[in-house]
Amino acid sequence: MNQNINISAIRGSFIDFVADPFYYPELETIRYIHDGLMIISGGIIQELGSYDKLKPKYPEIPITSYPGMLILPGFIDIHIHYPQTEIIASSSKQLLEWLDKYTFPVEGKFKDKTYAQQIASFFLDQLLKNGTTSALVLTTVYPQSVDALFEAAEL
Repeated sequence: MNQNINISAIRGSFIDFVADPFYYPELETIRYIHDGLMIISGGIIQELGSYDKLKPKYPEIPITSYPGMLILPGFIDIHIHYPQTEIIASSSKQLLEWLDKYTFPVEGKFKDKTYAQQIASFFLDQLLKNGTTSALVLTTVYPQSVDALFEAAEL
């Protein structure tokens, strides 16, 4: 019996990546576990494998089940502009026209820290809602916009 009260488990179908597809055939880089168990301790994944093999090893751990759901690692966005949240899907024929018409006016609003905080909170909620757990986020030239983003991320 495990005495660690910080340990828990998630049961469901899992996909994860076990090798680099640049060096191995694509089908060898992805692992699919139809009925899996993920063991978590202190917020860190300790083990991931089939439910049948891991459950006997952890007989008294509380399990949260997600039947019919597919569980996979968080997404990473390597280029995203948080100040452009409000203008997603706005369009123009040319880049400079789009920058002048939409981007620069909206980014100017980030001088106001209250506005920047509202957008930062919404922006981060949307990232997580869509499975993005890591991102390289571009801000504005206004220091308060950067502060607002970092403060919202700490919450």
